[in-house]
Amino acid sequence: MNIADAKNFFKNTTPCNGAETVCHLLGAEFVKPICNDGKCAALKMAQILAENSEIAKKTEYDFVRLQGAADCESLRGRCAANCLLAAELAAKYKRRTSNGRIRVMLLGDSIRMNYENAVRQKLGEDFEVVAPAENCRFAKHTLFFLQDYFRECGEVDIVHWNNGLWDSIELYESDGSFTEPEEYLKYMKLIYRELEKHCNNIIFASTTSAVEGGCGQYSRHIRKINEIIMPFVREKNLMVSDLYAITAGHEAELLQSDGVHLNEFGIDLCSELIVKNIRKMSLNLK
Repeated sequence: MNIADAKNFFKNTTPCNGAETVCHLLGAEFVKPICNDGKCAALKMAQILAENSEIAKKTEYDFVRLQGAADCESLRGRCAANCLLAAELAAKYKRRTSNGRIRVMLLGDSIRMNYENAVRQKLGEDFEVVAPAENCRFAKHTLFFLQDYFRECGEVDIVHWNNGLWDSIELYESDGSFTEPEEYLKYMKLIYRELEKHCNNIIFASTTSAVEGGCGQYSRHIRKINEIIMPFVREKNLMVSDLYAITAGHEAELLQSDGVHLNEFGIDLCSELIVKNIRKMSLNLK
């Protein structure tokens, strides 16, 4: 599904073919919608395709949260985008209900890649854990490729997310962190804005500690990026996996010889907290 396809298929006629466009984007057989009482036809079709009334309500809630309205008149002029969003919401809820498993995306750098398999194993068969194949690196990189990650992984119910160690690294002595803290905050806010378009349930992970000087990492930089992001995290009322609290002061026991990546003990401890938080978040989805 993409906006170009929606624009090419949508016809600005009276009545519009928004419902048919949604079916086209989903590859579904078109079923003429019932009277929509002024509601956006694309949204109405997404609700008709929902498997039950609760999912239909969630579809409308997400649609209004992202587009600002549900009625056709208020949304006029954004019809192709309305169709694409309605189709994406229908696909998101269909994907989850089709197999009964809760889909979780793990988003982050090589520390995420350290604990990914442990989280997948500990969550078990009730969850489907997906993640980008690549290292998501620093915040600006994640923002640039975020849409690619969703195309690769699909829509999900929960996102567990961190960026930090690539941003805090001191590439050259006395230059400070690779990403200035204020710039880090700016791009993390933009990532959050885009994540929220896909998923209501976001868990933020603080950046893990490191051995002083290990792979260019210094505690002052790591502490700074953790400190600068937390007021925003609290403002958005996000659940937090505090991986910094787990690792700070215990680097010798929990990190590999490079002083940055998690060893088996670090993986076990961090994945336990992550799994606990994902399970807690999943209770809101029942």
